Amino acid sequence: VDAVPAGSEHEFSAIGFPAFPIVALTGRGCGELCAAVNARLTGIAEPGASSNDEEADSLIRVAVAGRPNVGKSTLINRLVGQNRQVVHDRPGTTRDAVDIRHGRYLLIDTAGVRRKGKTPSARRGPAMVEKFSIVKTLDALSRAHVVIVVTDAREGIVDQDLHMVDYALGAGAGLLVAVNKWDALTDAAERDSARQSVDRRLAFAPWIRVRQISALRGRGVDVLLREVDAIHQAATFDVATAELNRLLAEATRDHPPPTAHSRPIKLRFANKSGAHPPKVIVHGSQAEALPKSYRNYLANRIRAEFNLVGVPVVIETKSTPNPYGDRRNELSRRQRKARDRLIAHRKGR
Repeated sequence: VDAVPAGSEHEFSAIGFPAFPIVALTGRGCGELCAAVNARLTGIAEPGASSNDEEADSLIRVAVAGRPNVGKSTLINRLVGQNRQVVHDRPGTTRDAVDIRHGRYLLIDTAGVRRKGKTPSARRGPAMVEKFSIVKTLDALSRAHVVIVVTDAREGIVDQDLHMVDYALGAGAGLLVAVNKWDALTDAAERDSARQSVDRRLAFAPWIRVRQISALRGRGVDVLLREVDAIHQAATFDVATAELNRLLAEATRDHPPPTAHSRPIKLRFANKSGAHPPKVIVHGSQAEALPKSYRNYLANRIRAEFNLVGVPVVIETKSTPNPYGDRRNELSRRQRKARDRLIAHRKGR
């Protein structure tokens, strides 16, 4: 207001709009403006807000993630059937996580994440924007039910793709790897080599679903949402406790757990503790000492038994307290004499 003629604010008042002279640089007059805005908003509720929230919670949240310029936005456009996202061959076109409603799905287009050494370290400008994009991408992974990790078939699965898979596993989301630009591999030998490379790089988690697609031409894209449905259904983990206990008994019989502190680990029963991802609590004596390898063994048995495709299984342990742990075994008079004779005999020798 200090740069315009005095009294200009009254011109807006003349046509029915309340005007507030402010100086945004120094903050003069901003308090009156905020007070007026709060007065207008008091008591105003958005109609249908609660119903919209419930409807949003019922949607299957699908995050599309990957490195820059692998075709994430192109895949989103192909899934929704229209050009919703800006597509360009220059990396970094998408800067923020964008939610797109498509039927009963909420598709989340995320920004490409480069490896840490390629990310600028400046505190302002484009570097700061890129770091903000990475934060929004990780937030999108944390709220997604299923994550589609898009890779480039010409480059194979690189370390940064594995980092993205690790982020999704840490968030507990279901996983689907879409090998994009598959049509660029015209030779059969190239395609066989690409398949073997993908299998080798994902050997640590063979339960992850892999699909070869071409987002630009639409080949194989129609299968992705069916895979998402199967993964989301598996993640609900609708399993009875009796079935879990039966499987635990069979697994411990086929491969008993190891010992800890020269004492055997005894697993007694298990129960379901959550879904998205499936979580199982295993109870027993010294269960906390159960090694990671045996937890993976139990997770693989559960996944294979209940056909939990494309989802991680979390195994938690809880040791059963010893009811006699706080009791002391008092010796009788006869036992004390026998102990003293044994001690004296050993000293004599």
